Amino acid sequence: MDGPKRAPRWCDDASSSETGGNVSRESGAPSPPPLAAAPRDEQAAREVLDRLPAAIYTTDAAGRVTYYNQAAVELAGRRPDLGKDEWCVTWRLYRPDGTPLPHDQCPMAVALKENRTVRGAEAILERPDGTRVPFLPFPTPLRDAEGRLVGAVNLLIDITDRKEAESARAYLAAIVDSSDDAIVGKDLNGIVRSWNRGAEAIFGYRAEEMIGRPITTIFPPDRLTEEDEILARLRRGERVDHFETVRRRKDGRLIDVSLTISPVRDSTGRITGASKIARDITEKRRAEAALCDLNDNLERRVAERTHELAAAIERERVQARERERAEAGLRQAQKLEAVGQLASGMAHDFNNLLASILGNLELLEMRLADERLRKLAQAAMRSAQRGARLNEQILAFSRRQHLAPRSVDINGLIRDIEDMLRRTLGGTVEVATELAPNLWPAMVDPHQLELVILNLAINARDAMALRGRVVIETRNLRACEVDAAVGLSPGDYIRLSVADTGAGMSEEVLARACEPFFTTKDPGRGTGLGLAQVYGMARQSGGGLRIKSAVGRGTTVEVYLPRSRAPAEVTSFWPDVAPNAAAWRDAVVLVVDDQEEVREVAVAQLEQLGYQVVQAANGRIALELLSGEGAGIDVLVVDYAMPEMSGVELVRAVRARRSDLPVIMVTGYVDTAGLDGRVGNAVFLKKPYRMSALAAALNYVLRPGTPPAAASSVVPLRPPQRS
Repeated sequence: MDGPKRAPRWCDDASSSETGGNVSRESGAPSPPPLAAAPRDEQAAREVLDRLPAAIYTTDAAGRVTYYNQAAVELAGRRPDLGKDEWCVTWRLYRPDGTPLPHDQCPMAVALKENRTVRGAEAILERPDGTRVPFLPFPTPLRDAEGRLVGAVNLLIDITDRKEAESARAYLAAIVDSSDDAIVGKDLNGIVRSWNRGAEAIFGYRAEEMIGRPITTIFPPDRLTEEDEILARLRRGERVDHFETVRRRKDGRLIDVSLTISPVRDSTGRITGASKIARDITEKRRAEAALCDLNDNLERRVAERTHELAAAIERERVQARERERAEAGLRQAQKLEAVGQLASGMAHDFNNLLASILGNLELLEMRLADERLRKLAQAAMRSAQRGARLNEQILAFSRRQHLAPRSVDINGLIRDIEDMLRRTLGGTVEVATELAPNLWPAMVDPHQLELVILNLAINARDAMALRGRVVIETRNLRACEVDAAVGLSPGDYIRLSVADTGAGMSEEVLARACEPFFTTKDPGRGTGLGLAQVYGMARQSGGGLRIKSAVGRGTTVEVYLPRSRAPAEVTSFWPDVAPNAAAWRDAVVLVVDDQEEVREVAVAQLEQLGYQVVQAANGRIALELLSGEGAGIDVLVVDYAMPEMSGVELVRAVRARRSDLPVIMVTGYVDTAGLDGRVGNAVFLKKPYRMSALAAALNYVLRPGTPPAAASSVVPLRPPQRS
């Protein structure tokens, strides 16, 4: 039999009759209708069922309700309509998770449709008043003598109390598990039966590591007898309160604990085990011990603490002074950086002006027949050259000069210029050297380093009234050995120091010593750029500078330069090229510069040297001149800083068309990182330059392998290959 085909009604129909059936004479409440023709034993059975506290109802094979007892009415909160309502005696059904349970999927419907007993299908019913009751149904099919399905009987058990008990147990278990104290259950043999998270945190063992093991696992060897005493007291029904002892963690560390242990009884009152609460009081014990020690030795501790506080205050004062010095150093560095950026821009523009002035004066001097006028022009040229040197110092301070660092033997360089230093400083100043043996090579521009040593030596001489002593010293150092205020990156360094026995500097003067144009010398005796240039060269080389001085105790200037891992190179000097010695008499030079006066001077100088010259005011015009077949350009002379298209951008565009075209890059200053590797084997020519430097640069690019002039204006961006 397939069971009922119609949808349930009473489960979903709130308008069903509430008063169907007879009324009980005792209570006046409606009761199930009696079966008049039922046998006497069946009637007796139904009376018994009506008095049972469990809800019971029956259905026919189609699922229509044929009988229900009073407990079913009380459970469901209403009466079914006999012979009409189907399958179950509830208002609405829900699964245990609270989702709706369709009526045709309820346990009774399943039992009828599948002709089988259904067990353990927990559900929730909802009464008409909205209350919900969890219950367990036990639907069982009824069959006749031939085994045909004739109906079913269902027993509904209200499990509200059980659910509340389970919820209470779960809540209690959550409280136990979330406690910071260790809560442990054990039997009367001392075997662990429960172990909460607090126990895991205090003793270091996980629950699975302890459950089933003796509690003495966490006892130190000298405390094992305590468990026998505790178990004896528990068996007598006694409670152990706030027993302080020592236990051992899983990692072996001993901790102080306070224990409260209570006997656990079963429903008959028999003691079956114990519940133990353990609290870690290690820190409390330490605090108490410290307090006892403090009380016992109060006077000594107060004196010691006073001494410690005084030392801490002094350390704080020292640290505050160090912070102030560091902050002052930072402000000074920021100020120098700002001044350097301003000076760099001014120097660049000034070099353009000097390039035009010096070039025109040189051309004019070559054309003057009157000796008096030639001397005037030469005097003006010398002034322009002094301005160029002053500009070079500004660029050194601002770290915008082009350096040509190489691996340098500083000891050898000092020995080479030692005689020159003695002659420069005069006979009244003693020059001594203390050069470290096995000195590491330094990565530095040797030409700039010579200027640094000369500057420092002259400053030392000027600081000494009549006689004095200058000591030049070298030493290998690591960054960790140097005061952090110098600002060195980790690594190896060479320290070059120049010390004098002069008047020294006050703290106020020392704080401003590296500022450009700051000087304590009389007017006309100094530019105030010496130390600024030294500072800029050291920082640009990847090192640092420190000055130590006090009034009446002389001054020591320490320059830190990075160590080179390559062998020291031999410094060589190359001869100048005569101004009228053109490399190729018929070579064509393209001059590109947006400054008309500078461009015109360059054109005139090149024509004076015997070259053919083509000029362009910007990169776009230059590319047009270089395009097409037979452009005839042999050398490109280009300014680095131009609007719209810079010199580097122009050279890169030219290299895409003519990779072999020689290039001379001209500028008032340049950042090496911005050029090296980007313009191939171009030559760098610094403004302002003499005609001899221009000739040397052309000679270098037109005759591969020829070294550039010794003049600092010419620097190959990629060193020539040596055979």
